[in-house]
Amino acid sequence: MKKTIITLLFLLIFTKIANSFEIKKDSFFFCKDELGSTGIKILKRFDENFLILQSTINGNKWVNFANFTGDAIEYVSIEKGFLTMVMLSKMLSEDRKLTYYTVVFQLKPEQISKTKINKKSKYDKLFEKIRHYDLKSLDTKELENEINIHNIKLDVLGELLTEQNIEAQGIVSRTMNCSS
Repeated sequence: MKKTIITLLFLLIFTKIANSFEIKKDSFFFCKDELGSTGIKILKRFDENFLILQSTINGNKWVNFANFTGDAIEYVSIEKGFLTMVMLSKMLSEDRKLTYYTVVFQLKPEQISKTKINKKSKYDKLFEKIRHYDLKSLDTKELENEINIHNIKLDVLGELLTEQNIEAQGIVSRTMNCSS
């Protein structure tokens, strides 16, 4: 089951499919399961594909650069040798309900080295560490930089999703039901 979910997540990340839900600035999604809850608020949408969002997890507010594929909002976060992929989507749910998926991978030393560029990102940080940035604007050069950093994270995620790595790692995953 875990392997099937990861495969579907991989396909959603790298495939653009027709719109299944709409998002706009200030959209808010509340997701919960028996272990807790998270809230995701859209702070800024740059174009049809990229956004800045705030996620609240265990009382901590994070700001992340995210991608909207039409069927999913996804972002990749890197913290202390771990890569966390988060997706908010209706695609993987049998009843087409909005669902929050998160998968955590432990990075190998060469992958940690590749992702050091993440430190140059304005995002992927706790809200209080970036509050001096103007979250509502991002010039073209900054947007290109964030897209480049996001693409590097997706490349590392692609490496992690190979059969060999899926079987070799103790992957932590979680699924929550959401409402908007």
